[in-house]
Amino acid sequence: MELPSGHTSELQAPPGHEPIGLLPSGDVLLLDEGKHDKLPLERVTLEHSSRPVALTSGAGVLADTDQGLSIQVHGERVFTLEYSGDRITVLEFDLTGKAVARLPLAADQFPVGPVDGGFAFIQVSQDQTKERQKLESITPSGRRLLFEVPGQAAVVLPGGARR
Repeated sequence: MELPSGHTSELQAPPGHEPIGLLPSGDVLLLDEGKHDKLPLERVTLEHSSRPVALTSGAGVLADTDQGLSIQVHGERVFTLEYSGDRITVLEFDLTGKAVARLPLAADQFPVGPVDGGFAFIQVSQDQTKERQKLESITPSGRRLLFEVPGQAAVVLPGGARR
């Protein structure tokens, strides 16, 4: 759907491909589901405009039997999560598959999704019934506070979903 006109069109993804993002150009970023069914995954190949985009982990896996594959698109950047033991690192790639940033999260930080200028995460308080959580953005140059929210709040960014 095009906003604000409300004009809709149907997406025709090739069989066996899952659309995972829409680029500013209007191109759809696709995941070939058949190539990524063996776990653990250390490399994922996406495509747009019939060009491959390979995302490769550096020190962990992109998915395994405990953690599912997470890919999010924001503008011309692709974000995925890398799992190594109990550590989560946000990996940022450009549309050629070149790694742009590695953003490690601490044990009490949980990924939410890309935002303008970075990647949002929740800093969870020790006592969620009495304290507030912090929604922050992380970039290679540091962190910045976006909002403080009640300790038991569920945070969802525009375009995201929450179960």
